[in-house]
Amino acid sequence: MSAETAARNRCPTCQKQFKRPSSLKTHIYSHTGEKPFRCKWDGCGKEFSVRSNMVRHYKLHGRNQKIKKEKDAMKRHQQQFIHSSNSGINIESQISGSSSTFPQNGSIPMSINKSHNEMDSNYPKETVSSS
Repeated sequence: MSAETAARNRCPTCQKQFKRPSSLKTHIYSHTGEKPFRCKWDGCGKEFSVRSNMVRHYKLHGRNQKIKKEKDAMKRHQQQFIHSSNSGINIESQISGSSSTFPQNGSIPMSINKSHNEMDSNYPKETVSSS
């Protein structure tokens, strides 16, 4: 850095030298306490003395909102198919729209086994050819 640049970009408070005038300007905010960069996110308004810090902060709002939306969607998905109650767990079928309640002890009602067996009987049995 030339002597001329150093003299031009010197902090009047602490005498620190900077290569660029913009760096000096940002540095001066540390002495004045000025925070000219305000977060534009609705309801936030946090202030920063360095623009890049404000931009990084602002991006966190978007990331956090995306994570919240994903969590909410997952909760809605889970609640749509599995509902807990005192009497057991109700599982709704996406295909038929029917629902079945299972006791919390984990046993499966015979009607479910019967339905499953009826479905199996609709398909031909595999045969092994002996050649």
